[in-house]
Amino acid sequence: MAQPYQLVVDLGTCHTVAVVRRAGEAPRPLLFDGSPLLSSGIYRAEDGRLSVGRDAERLAATAPSRFEPYPKRTVDDGAVLLGDGAVPVVELLAAILRRVTAEAAQQGGDPGVITLTCPADWGPRRREVLLAAARVAGLPQVRLVDEPIAAATYCAEVLGQQIPPGRCLLVFDFGGGTLDVTVVRREAPQRRRAAPDTAEPGSAHQGLRVLAVGGLDDLGGVDVDAALVGHLGQLVSLRAPQVWQRLMHPRGTGDLRDRKAFWDQVRGAKEMLSRVPSAPVPLPGSDDAVHLTREELERVAGPLVDRAVDETRRVLERAGVDPRGLAGILLVGGSSRIPLVASRLHARFGVAPTVPEQPELPVAYGGLLVGAPPPVDTPTVATPVVPPPMYPPAPPPQRWAPAPVPAVAAPRPPRRRRPGRTAVIVLVSLAVLGALSWGGAYAARSINSAVHGATTGGTGHGATGGNGGSLAAVKGFPISLPGGAIAATALGTDAVFYATVDTGKTNVHAVPLAGTGGGPRWDRSAPIEPADLTMKVVNGLLILDGSKSGTNNGDDARAVLDVATGNVLWEGRWEQTVDIEYVGTDVIVSRDFPLQTQRVNLRTGKAKWTHQPPAGVTIAWYPMRPALTWQAAAGSGTAALPRSGGAFQESFAADTTRIVQMWDEAGRAEVLNTTSGRPVVSQPVRLADELNQVTWVAYDGLLVGAAKDGAAALIAYRLDTLTEAWRYRLPAGASVQLLKGCGQHRICVSSEVSSAYQVMAVDTGTGKAAWSSPLRSEFAHEPGWYVLGQKVVYGYVGFVSVGDRDVPASLLDDRGTPSRVAADTAVTVNAGDGRYELLVKPQLSGSTVHECVALVDVATGKQTGWQDVGVLTGKARLAVTGNAVAVINEGKLYVMRAPGLAAR
Repeated sequence: MAQPYQLVVDLGTCHTVAVVRRAGEAPRPLLFDGSPLLSSGIYRAEDGRLSVGRDAERLAATAPSRFEPYPKRTVDDGAVLLGDGAVPVVELLAAILRRVTAEAAQQGGDPGVITLTCPADWGPRRREVLLAAARVAGLPQVRLVDEPIAAATYCAEVLGQQIPPGRCLLVFDFGGGTLDVTVVRREAPQRRRAAPDTAEPGSAHQGLRVLAVGGLDDLGGVDVDAALVGHLGQLVSLRAPQVWQRLMHPRGTGDLRDRKAFWDQVRGAKEMLSRVPSAPVPLPGSDDAVHLTREELERVAGPLVDRAVDETRRVLERAGVDPRGLAGILLVGGSSRIPLVASRLHARFGVAPTVPEQPELPVAYGGLLVGAPPPVDTPTVATPVVPPPMYPPAPPPQRWAPAPVPAVAAPRPPRRRRPGRTAVIVLVSLAVLGALSWGGAYAARSINSAVHGATTGGTGHGATGGNGGSLAAVKGFPISLPGGAIAATALGTDAVFYATVDTGKTNVHAVPLAGTGGGPRWDRSAPIEPADLTMKVVNGLLILDGSKSGTNNGDDARAVLDVATGNVLWEGRWEQTVDIEYVGTDVIVSRDFPLQTQRVNLRTGKAKWTHQPPAGVTIAWYPMRPALTWQAAAGSGTAALPRSGGAFQESFAADTTRIVQMWDEAGRAEVLNTTSGRPVVSQPVRLADELNQVTWVAYDGLLVGAAKDGAAALIAYRLDTLTEAWRYRLPAGASVQLLKGCGQHRICVSSEVSSAYQVMAVDTGTGKAAWSSPLRSEFAHEPGWYVLGQKVVYGYVGFVSVGDRDVPASLLDDRGTPSRVAADTAVTVNAGDGRYELLVKPQLSGSTVHECVALVDVATGKQTGWQDVGVLTGKARLAVTGNAVAVINEGKLYVMRAPGLAAR
């Protein structure tokens, strides 16, 4: 009689891992085509047959529309359209489980209880989808185990990491498609209790309990791959433009195969760089190759890893756990192999992470060791079950109380396979220019030589160029800075400010701009020592924001200096705090922990008032926004508003007497008086407020937002009374991505319908459509816009910069028609100040890609000539105010001005 065996299946976003243990044998991973990693991708043939793993990837090269690379991500979708047929999500997951159990069965024996792992924050509905897939796959009995519980068990029992009672382990699961961060605590023996049938958030196994869960669904190894492809693409597009065009816009099966091969080569190079300092990337269809270095990998992946570290900090704060008290940090998931991940976590939290030799395996191995809760009977079925109805996604991990089961809604139409994240390979801002910091400085790549003469070729927005003069170096610059120092810069109307971080302090300097009659000049020190630094000038004050300050116990810190004298007015902790609006030398801020709204005197750091959320509200996404109005003149943006994304000072005005607060958990909006902090009006509203989506705005006397509960509509409420003013129906099935003002009496909304994006303008007075602009390209990205000089700068918005090769930067008129479009689609708009926009474009210099910059007066169309600013890296800082540009790079500060463009 065949001996039963134990089987654990860890169904990952990109890969699936299975571990089997037979009687008298040590556990070992199942091998699929010689590898312990089974690709989770699914291919549907014309006859409906599903292929999994390497076979699916090979077939996908011939018909990509029939391939779903990440089935786990479709758990909420009901069904997925592959080719010309809809496939239930349950069947997609069942196909993977069938492949795993078939491989196990070939080695003999009968399965006993089969363990399936799942994320700790999956609610009952997602878990039921997984159990339904097990039934369809014919699995007799299954049990579910939380992935972080399995990983923590492996850490304790296999790696020997001690987790004393009352202490916590941080499980950092950085996989191919997502990031999951979980704090797991070992309870004291007397607090243990029997495990439930299915592992809910907060459940315990063998004394281990989930305290807090977080993560990022849009961050994983595939995003690092996309950033690297974009980084290399800048070089390839200049050295071999025809090759890059085929990779970007494949016209046939051969081109599709080459594109996939290029991505595979980039992924392989990334993995190779965890062992060696340099790796080649051959170009498909060419004898040429480009090389990727570990330094480039860390520069490109740095902003992504920083997002992961920030999310980890938030999860620890929600759990109420001091990082210094952690028993350990366990890294799992293939992407945790990137050396930068462990080093950044170690630097931030002071705990050396544990990295298993094969970080893909601990969850599956740990699943064997977790004490078995009662199994779930799953009788075999001969035909696929009807897929469960389409339910809303599970609540975000931050909201602990399980949501009540809603009434069953009608199933949504099957989701068409989206083009996937390969589209982000054109992100110039991430791949080449780095990320834009929120504090006002632009994290670009560094200048490695002095700014020199104007270059030729290409202009932004179709302008003729040259009629705005040139960007001329200001006399007295460049200024040498300490080598290797963390530095930042900001511009005032008559001075440039720069700062460098020293041991226990930050040295700050003010230098007059030429032609201003001397202006301020001073040198001071602020008592903060941050790991990163940004600066901004606000109403006569110079604000320094530093992350992870060594003089503030590793917390984020703020220091405020007087612009005229340089005197430090105050400094202190500034954690989880976002500036919303400036009222003179006060700031209205939103704080996350504890959740509250405050008006703070920037000259003293003291709160003038504090407004608490309604009872029971603990989490809010983007809870507060200023009440915006259209600026009458096409001048610089008002100093009352922080720069959008840290780079664009939009030309909106602000109603500094009131500010709008919305508490999504309570379904209530409040209009606060900025002087007293008290609600002027407070009413229930039916507006959505979702993580990573700006779905409401206070503009033109209205509160406008996407309707709650999935209704495809915008609802406008009057700010004076919060009574409904009008409703605007969106196309059926539309998902709101971005909602912002876009003109006088105009609100624009970008939405996605069946994987296609469009932008619609709605008249704020009538609630009727003014214009719409569909984006029909298969690879069109989410469009966005900024308002400069009373005009809409429109295009693809990625990490704040505007424009790419598919949705180039353009200016929209009142009818939504592009009045000017970038002649060179490699040009992006990377910063703006009221009426000026900073253009950036790549240029090949030998074998190196340099960047060129130019300034444009949006109101008049005048543009300066292009200036070569060298090879940019992630440590550079760039600031724009009026017609002046300041850049810090490689120990030097450069300042340029455009005399041909009016300063204000």
